[in-house]
Amino acid sequence: MQPQTQTTPMTPDEIKQGLVAAGMSQAEIARRCGVSRVMVNAVVHGRAVSQRVMAEIASALGKDPEQVFEIRPKPEPSRPCPDCPLSSVNQ
Repeated sequence: MQPQTQTTPMTPDEIKQGLVAAGMSQAEIARRCGVSRVMVNAVVHGRAVSQRVMAEIASALGKDPEQVFEIRPKPEPSRPCPDCPLSSVNQ
């Protein structure tokens, strides 16, 4: 992996061009990850999240996933509101 020099994620077109330049297809990424090519395309376009697919794409591009994709932290689980009348319904 290369040191992180890029601060913004790559666009879908940049990812696709990078894969072509690396001699890698979305179908090959899908085969390696055990998912469909449609899933890989959804990850490239930001419509789906798969850590495994993101890592495989980044590896093919010689980058860290953070250099390729916008990595968002997992949201905190919601907590029941003690003043909400519906909070007792879900408990």
